[in-house]
Amino acid sequence: MAKLRRIYMVGSVATGVVFLDQVTKLIAVEYLHGRGIISFFGDTVRLLLAENHGGFLSLGASLPAGMRSVIFLLLTSVFLAGFTLFTLVDKNRTPAIRASSALIIGGGVGNLLDRMFRQGAVIDFVNVGIGGLRTGIFNVADMAVLFGCIVLLYTLLQSSRRQHHDDH
Repeated sequence: MAKLRRIYMVGSVATGVVFLDQVTKLIAVEYLHGRGIISFFGDTVRLLLAENHGGFLSLGASLPAGMRSVIFLLLTSVFLAGFTLFTLVDKNRTPAIRASSALIIGGGVGNLLDRMFRQGAVIDFVNVGIGGLRTGIFNVADMAVLFGCIVLLYTLLQSSRRQHHDDH
């Protein structure tokens, strides 16, 4: 029964992220195509449609298409499959670690779906900042991966500190 709960929780969170990511990308393509930059909150938030053929902050976008496919489709798929399996099988993980892992899985799958069905490109559409200090253009999947990584790292560090404290 515990294994089913783990699968349900991880699957629900990851599926929710993928759904929200794909819906927001469809809306972005529909409403932002050809409109340029739409600005909110004194230009703190910008919406603009972009296709990213690279990874985080367009890293690898200039690589040949075949190499990008291997890196961003094949290796990402292998990583996500392994990470998902590890997340579901490891009985010692806390719910916080599972939830943060599910955010990473969902975000990874969301961007992977884009690459599979958009000729290797990921749809990005949000940029935030103040003046010249701005983020790259990103999407819901990117936010899920980033938030999942932050929570996972924080949770693992806290767990490590508790373990170290208990050992002494």
